[in-house]
Amino acid sequence: MSETLSTRLRLRSKRWPAFAIFCLVSSPFSSVLAQDDAAEEDAAEDAAAPAEKPGKGPAPAERSAAEDAELAAADEAAMEEGAADDELRRAPPKGKGVVWGSVKDTKFDEGVIDAQVQVVGRKEKTFANIDGGYRLELPPGKYSIRVTFELYQAARVQDIEVKKGEVTRIDFKLVPDETSVEEVVIEDEADLASTEGQALGRKRSAVVGDGLGRAEIARTPDRNAAEAAQRVVGATIVGNRFVFVRGLGERYTNALLNNAPLPSTEPDRNSVPLDLFPSLVLDGLTIVKQFTPDMPADFAGGSVRITTREFPKQALFQISTYGAFNTASTLRSMPTYYGSSREWLGYDGGRRTFPEGIPNRKLDASGATEEERIAYGHKLNSAMGTQTKIAPPNWGVSVVAGNAYKLGANTKLGAMLALTYSRSYQLRETTARRFFKGTLPDGSPTLLVGDEFEGRQSIEGVRWGTFGSLALERNRNTTLKLVAFHSQSADDQTSELEGRFERIDGLFHSSHLEYVSRGLNFAQLGGEHRYPNLKGLEISWRGSLAVADRDQPDTRDLRYRRAEKAGVEGWAFVPDSSGQHSFLKQSDTTRTLALDVTQPLIEPDEHRTSIKAGAMVTSRDREFRARRFQLEPARDTGAIYDTLSFCPGHSWDPNCPNRLFRREAVRPDGLLLDEWTLNFDQYETGLDVYALYGMIDTKPFANFRAIGGVRSEITYQAFSGFDPFDRVGTAQSSHIYQTDFLPALSLVYALGTKSNARLGLSQTLARPQLRELSPALSTSYSGDLSVQGNPDLVLTKITNVDLRYEYFPSLKEVLAFSLFYKQFKNPIEEIIGGTGLLNFANAPKANLFGAEIEGRKTLDVLAEALKDFTVIANLTVVKSEVDLGARKATATEAKRPLSYQSPYVVNLSLDYENEKTGTDARVLYNVFGPRITVVGANDLPDTYELPRHQVDITAAQKLGKRFQLKAQAQNVLGQAIVFAYRDRAAYRLVRNADGSETYQSLGRSPAISRYNPGAVFTLSASYTY
Repeated sequence: MSETLSTRLRLRSKRWPAFAIFCLVSSPFSSVLAQDDAAEEDAAEDAAAPAEKPGKGPAPAERSAAEDAELAAADEAAMEEGAADDELRRAPPKGKGVVWGSVKDTKFDEGVIDAQVQVVGRKEKTFANIDGGYRLELPPGKYSIRVTFELYQAARVQDIEVKKGEVTRIDFKLVPDETSVEEVVIEDEADLASTEGQALGRKRSAVVGDGLGRAEIARTPDRNAAEAAQRVVGATIVGNRFVFVRGLGERYTNALLNNAPLPSTEPDRNSVPLDLFPSLVLDGLTIVKQFTPDMPADFAGGSVRITTREFPKQALFQISTYGAFNTASTLRSMPTYYGSSREWLGYDGGRRTFPEGIPNRKLDASGATEEERIAYGHKLNSAMGTQTKIAPPNWGVSVVAGNAYKLGANTKLGAMLALTYSRSYQLRETTARRFFKGTLPDGSPTLLVGDEFEGRQSIEGVRWGTFGSLALERNRNTTLKLVAFHSQSADDQTSELEGRFERIDGLFHSSHLEYVSRGLNFAQLGGEHRYPNLKGLEISWRGSLAVADRDQPDTRDLRYRRAEKAGVEGWAFVPDSSGQHSFLKQSDTTRTLALDVTQPLIEPDEHRTSIKAGAMVTSRDREFRARRFQLEPARDTGAIYDTLSFCPGHSWDPNCPNRLFRREAVRPDGLLLDEWTLNFDQYETGLDVYALYGMIDTKPFANFRAIGGVRSEITYQAFSGFDPFDRVGTAQSSHIYQTDFLPALSLVYALGTKSNARLGLSQTLARPQLRELSPALSTSYSGDLSVQGNPDLVLTKITNVDLRYEYFPSLKEVLAFSLFYKQFKNPIEEIIGGTGLLNFANAPKANLFGAEIEGRKTLDVLAEALKDFTVIANLTVVKSEVDLGARKATATEAKRPLSYQSPYVVNLSLDYENEKTGTDARVLYNVFGPRITVVGANDLPDTYELPRHQVDITAAQKLGKRFQLKAQAQNVLGQAIVFAYRDRAAYRLVRNADGSETYQSLGRSPAISRYNPGAVFTLSASYTY
C-alpha cells in the first residue's frame, strides 16, 4: 500500500471508533428514554386540552341518539340545499374564516360519515356529512386540526392559517386500523409524495429548493430519477443520466439518498448516474439550491435529495407492466453480436470475462515469448463479427408490496418491498465528424471536414432493481428505519460505421463492441428520537454503506479499409488501432456516519427557536484497473494471414472479421498477442470528509425567521497511481489536506399567510474529481484520450447569494421569482495542451448570474368548466463567465461560459385531473439553451449541444378502484440530438474524378455528432390494492 494511502487509513482509524460507538450506544439509550417520554407527552397533551362541560362534546363513540338524529337532519338539510361542495365552501361570516374539505377512506376512497373534525385545544368541532365533507368557521389565527373515527387511525394537520374572509381547503385521508377496535392517534406530517405536500414542505422550508413528489412523478412518462429531475426548476440532464442544476456541471452538484452521500459508477467523474433509481421506489426528488450548515457543502448548483418510499400505513400491493414502441428502433434491423446467457440479468455470463491463467505481467514483445503470445492470444481471441436482429418493443414490469403490523399498544412495524425490471432497445442512425482548420481557395480561413463517418449504433439495455425497507415505531417518539437497495443496469452497444479519415484515401469500416454493467448496493440504518420532557429534544442518527461497481469486459475494436486484391474488390484488415480487446473494472465504496441533535429553546410558534448541532464522517475509496491487448500481424506474415485478412465484396459483410479472428490464425506467421496497458492503468484513490456544524433557527418576530451557523469540513483526498506490473517502483501519489469553515445565513420573511421572501448567503466548496490530482500520464477509461492530472490543484470556494419571493394562493398553486449570484474562486477547468493532452488547472475566478420564474395555477379563474386544468411553467436564465487568464494554454477562448452551463431552461405543462371520472392527462414541454460540452483548443471552436424541443404527453384512466391504464408519448416532435460548432461555417473538400477539388458548404453550426432517439409511445397497465 502506498505511503499516502497508509497515512490516510491511520488518520481515519483515529476518528471513526469514537463516532461509531457513540451512534451505536445512542440508539438503545434513546429508545428507552423515548418510551418513558411517550406516556408523559400523552398526559401533558390531555392536561393541556381544555376540559369540556358535562353533557357537551362527547366522544364519537358515546354520542346520544338525539345527537345522531340531529346530525342526520343536518345532513338531510345540507343535501336539500345543494349538498355538496358549494355549501361547504360558501363565504365565511363576518370577521371569520373557513376551513373545509373532505374526510375519505384510503381503502375505498369513500367519505367517512360522522368522522369527528376538531380544533386541537379548542371547543370547535364538527362531524363529516354523508359525503365526508366538513366545514369549520373560525376566528383568524393558526390552528391544528385532528380528525378521528372508530377503527381508523387519526390524522392531524398543524399550522393551518385561517384568515378573515378567506376559505381554505384541507382534505384528510383516514387509514383503516383493522387490527384494533380502539382509537390509535397517529400524528402525521405533510405527505411530501403529493403536490400539496411538496408545496407545504417548500413553504415551511428554511432554504430555497424545488422538487417533485411521488404523485407528481407518476403523472409523467419518467421511469427513473434522471428523467424526473429534468422537470425540476433549473435542472437539465446530460447524457440521459447526470443532472446539472442552474447550468452548473457535475462538479458543482452532489447527490444524497436519504441524506447519505452516494458513490459513482463512472471512472472519470464523481457524479452519480440517476438512471439507476427507478421512479417506482421514489417518494420524492428535491433539488436544494441553498446551503445550510446541516448538509454536505460540496455543491453550488444544487444538492439532489432522493427520498425512497417509507412503509405504508396500510396493506399495499401494486403490479404494473408496460410496452413501448420507438419510432427509430422498434421492429427495425439493428446490429448486435453474440453475447452470453446471463445478460438478461445485467451481468456478463462469462463469455467476456478476463481469461484465467493470464499472468500479471505485460505480455508485449519484450515481456513474453512467442509461444506465450500465441497461447495467451488463443485465450483472449473472441469473435469480432456482428449480426443483425429485429429490435423488439421496450417493456418492463414492476411490483410493490407493503404492510404495517401492530406489535403492541404503541409499537408498529412497517415493511415494503419493490421489484422492477425493464428491457430497452435503441437504434441510432449516427453521424460523426472531426474538423480541422483550413482555408478556402480565396485564402479565407474556415473549418474543413477531416474524419467523417456514418452508420448505425445499437444499445440493448437491461435495468432491474430491488428495494426493501423496515421501520419500527416503538412509540410516538422513537422510530428506527432500515433501508436496503440494489440497482443493476447493463448496456450492450454495437457500432458499425463507415467513412473517411483526414488526408487518407479510401473508405474505412469501423466496428466497436462494448458491454458495460453497473451495480449499486446501498444499506442504511437510522433512528429518530424525541424527548418531550427535555423540551422536545430531538436526536437523529444514521449509518450507511454504499458500493458501486462498474465492469467493462472485453471491449473490442477493429477497422477495415476498402481495397482491391488481384483485381477483386473487397475489404482489407487495418492493423493500427484494430483487433483490440480491453478490460476495465472499477469499485467505489462510500461509508457514512452522521448524528444530528436539535434542542428547542422557545416553544410558542410565534417565537419558536431551536439550536442544532451535528457531525458527519464520510469515507470514500475507489479502485480502478485496466488491461489492454491487441491481436496484431506478426512481423513476417504467411499465406494464411494474407488470405484471411481480406474479405471480397463491394459491400461490408458483418461476418468478415470472423474469417481472420479464429483460433488457427493465431500463429507465428499470423496474428500475435501484444499488450498496450499503460503505465498508470491502475490506481487507488480516496476521499475522507470530517464535518462538524452548529446552527440556530429562530423567529425573533412572528413573521420573521432566521437560520444561521457554520460548518467545518476537513478534507483529506489522496491519489496513488502505478504501473499494474510494478507497483512499488512506479507509484506516484498526491493529496489534499485542508480545513474549511463555511458560514451560512438564511432569512425568511412571511409577507402574509401565503407568501414568503427569502435571502440566503453562504459559502460552499468543490473538490477535484478523484483522479484529477494524479501527476501521472494516463488515459480516459475508454483509452481514447491522454489525461494528466495536476497535484497542485486546490479546492474551489464558492460564495452564494440567493433571493426569492414565493406566493402560494393554495397548496396546489405557486408563483415564485428567484435571483442568484455565485462567485467562484479557483474554479477547476479542463485545459487542452498543444499535444492534445487533457489536464486540469485552477482558473483565477468565474462568475455566474441567474434568475428563475416558476408558476402553477388552476384555470378555474377563467371559467368554472376549467377547474380541472392546471398550468405549470418555469424558466431559468443563467449567464456565466470563466476567465482562464494566463492558464489559457492552447484553449481557443480565454473567456467563455462555464462548460455544460445552459443559458436558459424552460419547462411548460398543462394538466387535467378529474377525480370523479378518474381521468388524468398532462402535456409537457422542455427545452434548454446551447451548452458547451467540449472546450475548443488549437483554434477550433467550443463544441455545443444544440437546443432540442421535447414534447411529452401522458394520459391515464382509472377502471374501477383497482385498475389503471396509462398511455404515454415521449419526444413526439422527434427532434434529433445534435452536437455542433455553434454559428460557424464549415466545408467538405471533395476530390472530383478529373482531379479538381470542390468545396461543399455544410452551412452554419455544422454537426459534429448527430442522432435521432425517436419518439416513444408507451401503453401501461397497473393493478393496485
